[in-house]
Amino acid sequence: MPGAIDPTLDRASLPRHIGIVMDGEARWAATHEASPETAQLEGFRAAWRVILAVRRSGISYLSLFPVSEFPPEADDERETLLLRAVRKHLTHEAKTFRREGIRIVHSGDLSDLSTGDREAVELLKDQTRNGENLFVNIALRSGGRSEIVRAVNRWLAEDRQIRGAAAARSGETITEEVLDSHLDLPYFPEPDLIIRSGGERRVSNFLLWESAYSEFVFSDHLWPDWSEAEITKAIEEYQRRTRRFGGA
Repeated sequence: MPGAIDPTLDRASLPRHIGIVMDGEARWAATHEASPETAQLEGFRAAWRVILAVRRSGISYLSLFPVSEFPPEADDERETLLLRAVRKHLTHEAKTFRREGIRIVHSGDLSDLSTGDREAVELLKDQTRNGENLFVNIALRSGGRSEIVRAVNRWLAEDRQIRGAAAARSGETITEEVLDSHLDLPYFPEPDLIIRSGGERRVSNFLLWESAYSEFVFSDHLWPDWSEAEITKAIEEYQRRTRRFGGA
């Protein structure tokens, strides 16, 4: 099927959840003498290719994390471009998402975005809410440390609501299971495989809690150049490994 990963992959050992740190847009722009906006457009096209390939492979969960490698002074402009791209390109594909049974969700904190940007993300989530074939998490304004803080704060707020403002969790301790249930997307399984494009070997604060036992694959290919072939190579590398989940 066009857009699918290599059919020779072992279907019995596909990862259930893949997380991808999408890195390399600035270097792609420099190599191609292109603008940041052009690099970002090509990055969205790569994301679309990967989403369709993952969907048609039978994998159920995908988390996409757009990291910034542009200079700090360009961060505000890049984020404006990123949000504009979300509103223009992802919302434009809502009909295709629905046809493919893809549901778009979000992890992160959008509270300080403009009303229009927040509404665009919520609209896309609502338009695809019935998708059951693939859940795609757009990790926009997301970070592993802040997610853990949000989870603890949700736990505390839940207790105050139940017991009243004067009550506190004195003497109680939070467990891993309780923290899991208060994460941004508690129904997502932990990622089996974390991929980073662009040649860097770090996680950049992505899914810190959830990736404790994930396998990591690092690719030198810049994100805008990614296709079905690259995601296939990463899964092949994952399938060659023996997962030990903390064991020796």
